[in-house]
Amino acid sequence: MIMGILTGIHALIYISVVKFIPFFGTFENRKFLLTGIILLASSFPVFLFLNHLKGNVITRFLNGVGGFWFTLSIYLVMSFLIVWFLRMILWFLQTPEESVFSIIHFCTIGFISAAVLLNTWGLIKALTVQTTVVEVKIKNLPASWEAKTILQISDVHLGGTWGPNRVDQLTKIAVSTKPEVIVITGDLFDGASGVHREFIESLSKLAATKPPGGIYFTSGNHERYTDYKDSIETIKKSNITILENEVINVHGLQFVGIQYPDLRNFHKTAVDFNIQKHPEYKKERPTVLLYHTPTDFNDGNLNLSDIQKKAYINPDTNFEHAKSIGIDLQLSGHTHAGQFFPFIGITKKIYNGFHYGLHSSGDFQIYISSGAGTWGPPIRHSIPCEAVLLKLYKK
Repeated sequence: MIMGILTGIHALIYISVVKFIPFFGTFENRKFLLTGIILLASSFPVFLFLNHLKGNVITRFLNGVGGFWFTLSIYLVMSFLIVWFLRMILWFLQTPEESVFSIIHFCTIGFISAAVLLNTWGLIKALTVQTTVVEVKIKNLPASWEAKTILQISDVHLGGTWGPNRVDQLTKIAVSTKPEVIVITGDLFDGASGVHREFIESLSKLAATKPPGGIYFTSGNHERYTDYKDSIETIKKSNITILENEVINVHGLQFVGIQYPDLRNFHKTAVDFNIQKHPEYKKERPTVLLYHTPTDFNDGNLNLSDIQKKAYINPDTNFEHAKSIGIDLQLSGHTHAGQFFPFIGITKKIYNGFHYGLHSSGDFQIYISSGAGTWGPPIRHSIPCEAVLLKLYKK
């Protein structure tokens, strides 16, 4: 299906370029164009696969190139559809052929230029990480946490397009903001194989900024797309604490981390963790939940197929279970806030508005991060890459 869509997109680009740009009117030039279109059409899936198979600096760069073209091809198709529609209107109005040629040629060049500029702007925007400061009021917050901060890092996707320099950017943010606790809410790694060791040094620098409360990690779906054990071992070597199906008390504030289930056990029990039975869990204590997807969770015996439906097909954004067990603040990521047009509106629709930012319902609150990296195309529109500094106050 995906290859069919890619074929259709690139067929339309080829036909439109030949039709609207005179330079490609000759057979030789059309042959050159067709060769380029075929190579570009396969670039994104092929480079993505190669990077997943054996990630390194070269495959990471190629993966970024393929992703850049993928988004550009989407914008080119949108542009050419407008041009074809305009040409139909001019034909209907019986506009002289010479005028039609001039108008269409001008519009074609203009739309192609606009698509390239939009994509380039999105790439530039994705190169840096901003610090987003959010104030959160929590019931019964201990005095020791008043006006103190949590730094949330999510969806960095190391090994996909981004290398150790992305962790260095986050380390600078951690050093400058001096949070009490740093939390990593999944998709620290992208899914590329064989790249984990190159990140130990940079992640160790992040861990070296370790505030009094520590740095805590819980997994996302992309940790499951590659060697999960390798991801965990790399994180352990950097002295970041793994908080997967665990509860920890940090100066009177309770942190709960729930891991993303094993993708291989699709029809088997994927979640076997009951928070309320954990010896460290206290319902009356103010609680922060680290859970990758911005959905409610179950701590019963659901299988992965049920969990996937609740997370993707019909997202459970009522958060009734989280509310019932006393979660005060849930920290999630996963959506990337759509990352780039037109998916910005799509994720908002799928997740019932819970695709980005702070949301509240009574004493329950959730912050969904847009992520500190990108998946696939290294492109950002509207909402930039972010590390979130949550400043806590007593309600």
